[in-house]
Amino acid sequence: MIILKIIGIALLAVLILAVCLVVMALFVPLRYRIQACFGEENSKRDEEKSACVVSVKAKWLLGIVSAEYIYPSDDGGIIRLFFIPLRKRRKKTKGSKKSEKSKKPAKKEAQVKKPEKKDGQKKAPGPKAERIPQAEPGYEEEPVKPAKKRKRIPDIKEKIRSFKDRSRKTKAYYGVLSKPENKGAYRFVKKTLFSLIKHSAPKKVYADMIIGLEDPCNTGFLFGALGLVISFVKGKYNLVPDFYNKRLDGRIYVKGKIRSVVVIYHLVKVITNSDIKKVTGQFKTIR
Repeated sequence: MIILKIIGIALLAVLILAVCLVVMALFVPLRYRIQACFGEENSKRDEEKSACVVSVKAKWLLGIVSAEYIYPSDDGGIIRLFFIPLRKRRKKTKGSKKSEKSKKPAKKEAQVKKPEKKDGQKKAPGPKAERIPQAEPGYEEEPVKPAKKRKRIPDIKEKIRSFKDRSRKTKAYYGVLSKPENKGAYRFVKKTLFSLIKHSAPKKVYADMIIGLEDPCNTGFLFGALGLVISFVKGKYNLVPDFYNKRLDGRIYVKGKIRSVVVIYHLVKVITNSDIKKVTGQFKTIR
């Protein structure tokens, strides 16, 4: 009886631990942070740094699982599990690039010395020349024709057929979506996408930038598009256009979080929706 009680307590503890892990995975958010710095200040600090430095960091479960990526960097990003990096950073030594550039393979000219002949020295007998059998008189060899190179001509008929098939399928898909009874699925998907974007959008944004393109007209169009983005994403913005010079100076700071339970909830709603099931059934009939 005592052994059964111990086994039961151990199973209950494992079950409670599994439930806690599932709850944490669903409700603990994934936090992300993006920092970017543009301009000539970065290149003035160090010659190896470029005019653009971007840092992307993500943390989950209070930093137990984290990832980091810095541009420009040769590491390609680092993933940490229980605060321990899965792979080590590459250490750069000073003057490594200079030494690599300075080291070039030296070309040495090989000097071949001919042996000098001494007086009274006899020549070594060489190999006897083999006699080549001559052809009989009146016999002529047929000239060997060079092999013809086959030109790889693309099969135009198959390409035209595949293009027609694709255009027919796209027209059929568009016809299914344009039906009035299927517009409910389109509206539902649009609403779900907007809610997912709103949930995963950054909650804190700070931007202090001076932007200028080659054409002043393009600069105006860019700031018009940025105005639409700013209306959806709240934050502190200080954006100054430069209509005379091409430049990109300033810094950006973005911070947000994503909960997996919200993403799973919206995906389940999309999968179980009757209008979407009807549209996917009509898509399967198209061949």
